[in-house]
Amino acid sequence: MKALVICDIDGCLNSGKAPALNLEALASIRIAVSQLHQRDIGFTLCTGRPQPYAEAFAALLDVRLPLVCENGGLLYERTTDTTTALVSADTATGLDSLKRDLGRLPGFGSELFFEPGKVVSASITGPKVVNADHAALSALTKELAGQFADHPFQWTHSTTAIDITPKGTDKASGVKALLQRIASGEVLTIGIGDTAGDILFLKQCNRVLVPFNASSTVQHLADYVSEDAFALGTLDILETLLDECVG
Repeated sequence: MKALVICDIDGCLNSGKAPALNLEALASIRIAVSQLHQRDIGFTLCTGRPQPYAEAFAALLDVRLPLVCENGGLLYERTTDTTTALVSADTATGLDSLKRDLGRLPGFGSELFFEPGKVVSASITGPKVVNADHAALSALTKELAGQFADHPFQWTHSTTAIDITPKGTDKASGVKALLQRIASGEVLTIGIGDTAGDILFLKQCNRVLVPFNASSTVQHLADYVSEDAFALGTLDILETLLDECVG
């Protein structure tokens, strides 16, 4: 494998939780992923979402490389249906304590909820999150991080959730673990992301290509910003890579 495309899900393959998936765009992305594979260019997913959600997108796009889930907390191998935790076992106790404290906040259970399915991390969703724009979501993430700074966790956000992971665990550490597993030598890495939660892994990629809906901070990191948003933007990025014959 001479290159690897690492793609976020929320904001890059969907346009949020509520809108319907663009199945036409995703079908074309699946074809592009297959064409990249024929050119010895891998494609995988790096997401804050839990393993079952990531697995569904991997099946939809026929992604066969391991996936980075829960913001670097888990690796999932679809071909063998195995999951590897990338955090220490004692993080669960601290996470349970933080979740209990968060659950006592005014509005928790009505405007804010914990996203189900997480194993080694937590995500906050709900109307107050899903209906927020980049700026509002960044402000809310910062506010909560400051309020619960005594807990040993770090806070980021995607298009659809506020993500909480153990310190030292993020998409960048997850991608590093992924590369150690699948690559024996140097591989050109190409990152596709859109929000603050993607910045650390995008910074360690050789190239950064983003859809039009990416936040201004992420766009400033990019080598290429598509004129199209969400899944159509990612399709445009993959077609651009195919036209270039990467590497």
